[in-house]
Amino acid sequence: MKTRISQFLKEREGRIKPKDANALKLSRLDKIDFNGEMHFSLGRTTKTNMISFKKGDLVISGINFSKGAVAVHDGEEECLATIHYSAYHFDPSKIYIPYFKWLIKSEAFKEAVKEQVRGGIKTEIKPKHFLPLEINIHDSLKDQKKIADRIDFAFERTKMFGDLNRKIVKNLSHLKRSIFSEAYSQACKNGQIKKLDELIVEKPRNGYSPKPVSDETKIKTLTLTATTSGVFKKECIKYVDVNLEPISYLWLKDGDILIQRSNSLDYVGVSAVYRGEPHEFIYPDLMMKIHPKEGVIPEFLHIMLMSEKIRNYFRENASGTSGSMPKINQRIVMGVEIPMVSLKDQKMLIERVNTAIEKSQELEGQILSAQNKVESIIQAVLQEAFDFSKQEETVPITQTNKNFWFNLKLGIGAVLEGLRATPYQRGEMVIAKMLYFLQEIYKVPFGLNFVKQNFGPYDSKIKRVIQSDLRKDKAFRAIQVKGKQVYDLGPNSERLLKYSSDILINSQKSMEDLLMRIGKLGSDKIELIASICKVIQDEESIEVEDIYKKLSEWKPNKYTLFDVEDAIKRIKYWDWDKRLCHSI
Repeated sequence: MKTRISQFLKEREGRIKPKDANALKLSRLDKIDFNGEMHFSLGRTTKTNMISFKKGDLVISGINFSKGAVAVHDGEEECLATIHYSAYHFDPSKIYIPYFKWLIKSEAFKEAVKEQVRGGIKTEIKPKHFLPLEINIHDSLKDQKKIADRIDFAFERTKMFGDLNRKIVKNLSHLKRSIFSEAYSQACKNGQIKKLDELIVEKPRNGYSPKPVSDETKIKTLTLTATTSGVFKKECIKYVDVNLEPISYLWLKDGDILIQRSNSLDYVGVSAVYRGEPHEFIYPDLMMKIHPKEGVIPEFLHIMLMSEKIRNYFRENASGTSGSMPKINQRIVMGVEIPMVSLKDQKMLIERVNTAIEKSQELEGQILSAQNKVESIIQAVLQEAFDFSKQEETVPITQTNKNFWFNLKLGIGAVLEGLRATPYQRGEMVIAKMLYFLQEIYKVPFGLNFVKQNFGPYDSKIKRVIQSDLRKDKAFRAIQVKGKQVYDLGPNSERLLKYSSDILINSQKSMEDLLMRIGKLGSDKIELIASICKVIQDEESIEVEDIYKKLSEWKPNKYTLFDVEDAIKRIKYWDWDKRLCHSI
C-alpha cells in the first residue's frame, strides 16, 4: 500500500542555539553506526544549532540513513544531536518501527528516494525530503512484525558467520606479518647487520604529486593505494599533465622499491616492489623510492622491510603520530638495519616467503568470497521482503494498466529483433540490460523501475511479460542454447512488430544506434557498462574512484579499477553520462 511517511511519523521540531544547548549539559549523540547502535558523549560543547530527542523517538542520520544509521532512543534522558540528524515520534498503531528500519535499508526505499528527492541518496535527507516520501508498506502491523522478525533472524545468522569470517581474515593478517618476521629472524642468524644506506644505489627520494586531470595523458602517477597492500597494483593510477624528461628520477624502473613515507600508523613504511617497463609510471609525494645495489635482490629487501621489527621501527620514529598521517623521512629510512645474507640465502628466503604468502592469500580469497556471499544474503532477504511487484503479479491486467504491459511487450519484441543479428545469447538478463539502455539512455518511456541484481539492472516485470506471452500470444518463444534457456521471436511476432506505435518505432531506432556502439563488445563488458550506468544514476557522480567503490560493494572482486575507468571513458565518449547524471 502506497503511504506517505508523514502519515505515521511526525518531526520533533525546534532548534536549540549553541549557548542554550551547552547550558543544558545533556548527553550528545556522536553517531549512529550502521547496525543502528547509538554512541553518546557527555560534556562536549557546540558552536552550532542542535536538536533534542526523547525516549522512544526515531532518530535518523541525514547523511548515512540508507546505510542503516537509524535508531530508536531507548534511554530515559533527553539528548542532543547536531542538525545533521532529525528526530521523529511515531504512531505505533500504523507502523512497526523495526520493520521500518529494515525498509529504509532496502533497495526499494532507495529507489523511492531517487525518484522523489532531487539528488537521490547523495542528498542529505532532512525532514522536508523525508516526510513527504510515498513508499509501499505492508498494511497490517501483524505482517510488518512477521517480516521484521524474519529479517532479524536472517541478520543474526549472517552476522554470526560474518564475525567468524572477519576473525579468520584478521588471523591471516597476523600470519602474513609473522611470515615476514620469521624470514627476518632467519636472516639474522646467518647475516651481517647493515644500514639500509649501504645497500641502495642512492638516498631515498620523495615523489611528486601534480594536480590530476580527467583526460587520459601520457603520464600516469600512482595513488597511495597502489602499494598499501604491500603488493604493487598498476591499476591504481591517476593521469597528470606535466612535462618530464626521460632521465627524470620520478620514472619507475624495474626493481625499484616504493616506501609509503606518510599514511596512518598501520601503513606508514609499507613497501612494494615495482616489476615492469621503465617510463610507464611516476610516483607521488607520499612515497619514497629506493633501488638496491647489485647483489641485493629487491624482493629480499622488501621482505625485510615488511618484517614486524622494521615496521615497528617506522611507527616508533614517525613524526606526528597524534594525527592521522604520521610521516617518516629520509634519515629514518636510511637508518633501517637489514640482516644481509648471501645471494643464495636471499633466493631461498624469497622462495619460502612467496610459497607461504601464496597459500595464505588463496585462503584469504576464499574467506572473503564467502564473506561477500554472506553479506549479500541480507540484501536478498530485504529484496524479497519489500518486493511489491510480487503483489502486482496477483493483479489481473486491467484496462487501466494494459498500455504499460503492451508497451513493454513491444520493447521486448524490438530488443529480440535487434539481437538476432548479434552473437549475444538472448537470455532474460541480456533483454533486461537492453531495455535498461533503451529507457535510461534513449528515454523510451516504458515505466520500468530498475534495481540492482547480480547481473545488472533489472525489473521483475520483464519476466512477467515474457512468461505471459509464452503461455498466450506466442510472439516470443523459449529455446535451449548450450543448456541455457534463451528467447527469440515466436510464430506470432510479425503481428506484434507491425503494430503502429511510437514506443515500437523509437525502440527499433534506438536498438540500431545502441548496437552500433556496443554490438562488438563482449557480454561481460556490456554487463559492466550497464552496471556502471546504474551506479552513476544512483550516486549522481561520474568520479572514477566513487563509481569503483560503489560497484565493488555491489559486485565484490569482479572488476578492477582499470576496468571501471575504461568503461567510464566509453560512457563519456557517448555522452551517456549527461543523460544519466542530472548534476553534470
